[in-house]
Formats: sequence, C-alpha cells, structure tokens
Amino acid sequence: MGRGAANMSLTLGAQQAGVMTADQTTQLVTAGSFAYTFGKIFGGSVADLLGGQRTISMVLSIMGGCFLAAGFSTKSGRKPNMMMITTLWCISRIFHACHWPAHCVVNKAWFAMDSNFSSRTAILSTCSRLGSFSGSFVGGFLLSRLGSWSMCLKVIGTYMLGVGVVDMMTLRQPSKEESQQGAAVMLLQDGRSIDMATTTIESKAKAEAKAKATRLKLKPNA
Repeated sequence: MGRGAANMSLTLGAQQAGVMTADQTTQLVTAGSFAYTFGKIFGGSVADLLGGQRTISMVLSIMGGCFLAAGFSTKSGRKPNMMMITTLWCISRIFHACHWPAHCVVNKAWFAMDSNFSSRTAILSTCSRLGSFSGSFVGGFLLSRLGSWSMCLKVIGTYMLGVGVVDMMTLRQPSKEESQQGAAVMLLQDGRSIDMATTTIESKAKAEAKAKATRLKLKPNA
C-alpha cells in the first residue's frame, strides 16, 4: 500500500505542484520499473538467505527511509534534486522486489504441508493487489488533504518505518525444526488416512468375494 501511495505522491502530486515536468515523471517511472525488474533477479535469493521475517522488515524499513529522505529533500523556495529523488525511488523499488519472495518464504513455512496451501497463496496474492489499489486511493486522499506531495512522502515513509519495526518485533516465522515437525504430523495424518482407505477397500473386496461365493453355493445345478 505504501508504494502505491508514494507513487501517487510523486507522479501526480509533484507534477501538479510544478516541481516535476512530464518528461521527468516519465523518466522516474521508467527508472523505477527497471530497478524493480533488476531487484527481482536477486529477490528470491535474498529472502532465502535472510529469511522471510527479516527480509520483510528490512524492505519496509528501507522503503520508508527512502520516502522520508525524498520528502525532506525539498527545501522551501527551491526545486528538489531530481537525481536524488530518482535514486531514492530506484533504491526503494529494488528492495521492494524482495517483498513478495519474502512473503512466500513465510507462507511456505506456515502452510507448505497444508492441503489448502494453493488457496492460501492465492489469498496472499490477492491481498497484495488490494494493497496496491488501496495505496493509490490513500495517496490521492493524502494529497487532497495535505496539499503537499513532500508531506505525503513524509507521512508514508513514517508509516512504513513503523510497520517495518512492528513486523520485526511481532512477525513470527517457524524455524526449520518446527516446519519439519509440522510436515511430519501432516505426513502421519495422510498416512493414517491412506491406511483407513486401504482397510475400507480391502473390507469391501472381502465382502464382495464372500457374497459372490454365497451366491455360487446357492445357485441350483443345471
């Protein structure tokens, strides 16, 4: 959500305020898209190396710091340094690329052996899209209320830093041992289900064989 709100502040708010031209806005968006694509190359490896919880906290904190820095880069009476803002935006986008892989790591640790794993992953993905949508809505709302794109970035940056700290303190990712124990329990339950199904099939086959034998005995001789 924070990224969508920041995007609205920069692309719409800064341009309306006259501090960014249409060409500069296009360059900013293009550079950010390239940075995000570049970050995707390493996003999964970073999430595997640091773990989902650490990566999520790191991503939110760095993105929040970049937005705060961009918001404070504007001095009264002067146009902002577009090179600095573009650099900060690209840094935030590179780290943002690690966010989804990190969520997948946490999701896998919790639900990998769950029969509804695919459904849970789909829900997580849908929430991500809803966050992007609501971020644009929140960004527009903040712009209309605050009337300053730089103030919007400061608010969004503070919010994301706060969420990053909260995640660092509260978001729990099961250890490898706990995940393995959960997997063992699920396998045991699946094994019991298979045994019960096998026993049911065998009992049914025996009953059918017994009934067939009985019919053969009762059948009159031709």
